[in-house]
Amino acid sequence: MAHESKSETPASMYDWRVEALDAWLHTKSDGGSKPVTMEMLNEAGHLDQFHYKGIEANKEIMELLQVDASDKLLDVGCGIGGPARYISWKTGCTVDGFDIQPDLVEKANEVTSLVGLRDRVSFTRMDVCSEDFGKKVASTGALYDGYYSILVNLHIPKEPRMGMFENIGRAVKESGALCIEDYILRSSERPLTSEETKTLKEVVGVAYLPTRKEYMLQLEAVGFVDVQFEDMTEIWTEFTVERERQFLADRKKFTGLYGEASYLKMEKFYTTVPQT
Repeated sequence: MAHESKSETPASMYDWRVEALDAWLHTKSDGGSKPVTMEMLNEAGHLDQFHYKGIEANKEIMELLQVDASDKLLDVGCGIGGPARYISWKTGCTVDGFDIQPDLVEKANEVTSLVGLRDRVSFTRMDVCSEDFGKKVASTGALYDGYYSILVNLHIPKEPRMGMFENIGRAVKESGALCIEDYILRSSERPLTSEETKTLKEVVGVAYLPTRKEYMLQLEAVGFVDVQFEDMTEIWTEFTVERERQFLADRKKFTGLYGEASYLKMEKFYTTVPQT
């Protein structure tokens, strides 16, 4: 049985994004007088691609899943929709995105319409851990040629996460593939301290941190095979350190565009992540 996700995502990670992206688009389109294009969105950085390595991560997903125009992909935790739009724009594929945050889903669909991709990319407010999604899959069968999620699963506790994997296992075709970017506990012999656990939960929103072995067993339990892991620790650390440096250096520019309140919400997050 699937369960509600009860995501641990801190509001400060996302509640500024719609307003900030609106402000950016207003400026770039000269108050709406210029059309919004994918080329324009590609310059929006973390406002449209709120994940490590930005557009480069999307390219890696396309390569790993070997995406082509005939594919239909499942994006879990789609947020404001940046990866889905980019992947579809580049490959011609179809993407269905799901997220539990209604404001992000609404903005994702709005921006997708602006760039002319609504015929291939759609977003729905639905919890993929839930029975509702399970029923949707049961009524339609395995629709998807591939599934990806980018730094989403870490927000979901263990029990609902297992329900989500069961739903996804039924939603993806037997020949399908998956690509997940996520946090894991590097060693069960070195558990997190209480302070580390508190910081990860309150600032980053980490609800559950399985080991590599636990993660693999959970995916295999729903039918995925040949599960492989790539350790991104060094690459992600370099990225988050540089992101922090740029964010702090651009304080004046950021606050001028999006306001001091948005800046302060993000400052603790961006300065904490490189230390975790």
